[in-house]
Formats: sequence, structure tokens, C-alpha cells
Amino acid sequence: MSPELLYLGAGIVVALIVLILLFKATSRQAEPNEALIISGLGAVTLSQAERDARIAQAEAEARETELRATAQASQVKQAAAAEAQAAKARGPQRRHAERHEGTGPINNRESPQFW
Repeated sequence: MSPELLYLGAGIVVALIVLILLFKATSRQAEPNEALIISGLGAVTLSQAERDARIAQAEAEARETELRATAQASQVKQAAAAEAQAAKARGPQRRHAERHEGTGPINNRESPQFW
């Protein structure tokens, strides 16, 4: 390696260091609480906080309503299944009772076999 290349590389490194130091010297670092005041980052106004609280409350109410509707749908489904099971169980007993009481299709005068 030639000495000119070494001097050139060293000059570039020194120039970068000088540029970084100049940038740091000219930029002012604010205190943590001062940065919030200057930039406004993280600062929340009272109206924004109230709006966020109303939105959160509405979302919670919507979730609660959805859960309630799901629970009611489940109850209706279970009741319908129980009624279907009970009707299925009553079916043979009802047909047997209708035949012996004369109200079923076999003994009924309005049955097609008696026309």
C-alpha cells in the first residue's frame, strides 16, 4: 500500500469525525420533559382523553352486547334441541294414544279410507 492511500483514508476518517462533532455541537438536546413541551409528542389534551374514554366505553358495551347475544342464541339453540328431543320421544306415545282414543288417522272418520 502506498502512503498516499493511507493519508487519504486517514483524512476521510478525520473529516467524518469532525462532521459528527460539529453536528452534535450545533444540535441542542432538550431535557425529557422539555422535549414533550417543544415537540408536543405524547401530550394529550383533555378533549382527546375524553374522546378516547368514550370510544373505549362504547367498544366495551359492544363486546358486552355481542356476548349477551351469543349467550341468548346458545340458550335458544339448547331449548330448541331439548324440545325436539322431547317431541321425538312423545311421537310414538302420541300415535299409540291416538289410535286407542279414536282420534288418530286410523279411526278418524275424516280419514281417506272412510270416504
